[in-house]
Amino acid sequence: MTNSDKESELKTQFTTREGTYKVYNLNDYQQQTARVPYGSSQPSQPVKVSFVTVADGADGGPSTERIAFNVGRELYFFNYRGLAGTDPNKLLDKKVYKGTVPTCHDFNQTTASAEGIGVLVGFSHGQVQLIDPIRKDVCKLYNEERLIEKTRVTGVHWLSQQLFVVSHSSGNLYIYNEEHLCGTTPPHYSAVKQGTGYTVYKSKPTRNPLYKWSIGEAGSVNQFEFSPCGQYLATVGQDGYLRVFHFDSMELVGVMKSYFGGLNCLAWSPDGALVATGGEDDLVTVWSFAEGCVVARGRGHRSWVTVVAFDPYVPDETPPRGRAANSSPSYRLASVGQDSNLCLWDVAEDVLRRPAARGRGQSLAAAAAAPPRSNSLPGHRTVGRTDSDPDSRLVNVQVMSKKSGDRTDKDVGLSVKYANISPSEKSSSLKLKPREDWSRVLGSSVCPYIEDVPLLEPLISKKISHERLSALIFRSDCFVTACHDGFIATWSRPRGLVNSGSPTGPGTVV
Repeated sequence: MTNSDKESELKTQFTTREGTYKVYNLNDYQQQTARVPYGSSQPSQPVKVSFVTVADGADGGPSTERIAFNVGRELYFFNYRGLAGTDPNKLLDKKVYKGTVPTCHDFNQTTASAEGIGVLVGFSHGQVQLIDPIRKDVCKLYNEERLIEKTRVTGVHWLSQQLFVVSHSSGNLYIYNEEHLCGTTPPHYSAVKQGTGYTVYKSKPTRNPLYKWSIGEAGSVNQFEFSPCGQYLATVGQDGYLRVFHFDSMELVGVMKSYFGGLNCLAWSPDGALVATGGEDDLVTVWSFAEGCVVARGRGHRSWVTVVAFDPYVPDETPPRGRAANSSPSYRLASVGQDSNLCLWDVAEDVLRRPAARGRGQSLAAAAAAPPRSNSLPGHRTVGRTDSDPDSRLVNVQVMSKKSGDRTDKDVGLSVKYANISPSEKSSSLKLKPREDWSRVLGSSVCPYIEDVPLLEPLISKKISHERLSALIFRSDCFVTACHDGFIATWSRPRGLVNSGSPTGPGTVV
């Protein structure tokens, strides 16, 4: 077997310190899904996967799970049984769309029951649909006439029982109320908040959308995610920036720039202390919320990174007795990309606490005055970081469980109790420069040089698909991956990890 044959061979298992992971079997419902091959004349949107847990019966009987995934112009809903697979005869619903293509979806976790499950679906032409795969009579369409937005929906997410957020490839993000109607004319907005790189607008309180967030100056909001405590909103976009906002006060509290190109994806750590991103620079970047800077980068992909996710079920490998006071926990991070590879990363305590190299705290003003420097990736170098007080630089970030229905029309956009780090303190410390300085951020704390932060090598890097990977979800007994041709694979965890596995941080939703 030649080296090229070995590289093209798909891996069905791999071993880490906690044991062996194995691909279970391609679930039976693959037989029913339509394939959209790479290069097909049909629009080939990334396959996305959503899960919801439903308690069967009014007495809170045993819970069951539902899975939703889109393939081409079709949207499927099945009962899901994890490693037991899915009965192909238990197809709950199948939608086939004409003229537009589903791009993303999200179950309403707070209202899901055996009698009904609300699902938001975003489309390539900008519309958003609310459907119920159990109660087939439920169907609402938002932005039907495309008067609000004409560009592709990149993400949908429920905020509460009635409120939801929608992002678009135009760089706009909207807040809707399920019960409100969309007007017959384009909405009129008034600006209520403006900051570096973003503006928030408000419309009439009795019609959709309630708010419009215009984020970035060039291109799409590719993904947005709320922190585990529900107070902070992180976005990544085609302009290459990670932005973190305190959602209710609309304050920008953190920013990071990719090494080059756009950012495609992001994920919060289970404790809300870190944000991982991936993008067109083929790198996985780890950003510290407390420090407001990049703490590590990972290089292991050979093409764009499409999904990053923290695994909350892998226990911290650092023994409690061996952990110093005020030390950081270790994290398991995973990523998939257009190279069809799965990479696992261990972000260990020694990486997070490593003394820093020169240039790490360089300001944007200093970066603008610095001489030009090549931004091509150098050879592998792992350089540490320094801090004046390394033991006190990590702030205890408060993490609270998010309650269902805790947001209403009235309190969206209003200030609430802040976490330990106040948005005003964060916002005032950013000291962001006008637009002309943003092109010179390379070498600043917003985008440090490659040699100025630790460069991680993947724990494992395996080719697990023939097509581009587009989904990665961790669960207690397995993890699930999906690729562009519609194949969804379930990977079993090591037995000991399944028996003892539990989320390593509070407020984690997988």
